[in-house]
Amino acid sequence: AQVTGKVFQDFNANGMIGTADFGLAGVTVKAFNASGIQVGTTQYTDANGNYSIAVTAGTQVRIEFSGFPSGFCQKRNICGVGVGCR
Repeated sequence: AQVTGKVFQDFNANGMIGTADFGLAGVTVKAFNASGIQVGTTQYTDANGNYSIAVTAGTQVRIEFSGFPSGFCQKRNICGVGVGCR
């Protein structure tokens, strides 16, 4: 099975990718099982922000993102400046 997705800059903060949003390349993506053990191989988003991690079929996973480009934030609305900003 594959866990796939896209990491993107959400300019209007609606949680959905729109025409003004763009993918972020080089973000680290990891998948963890319910016991907190990493499953699958660490991936990095491609030039368009896409990723794909192979996991055992039927495994529920938590996806963790890190290594955002300088100036980009994860959860920017939490503190006004952003969690994960550099």
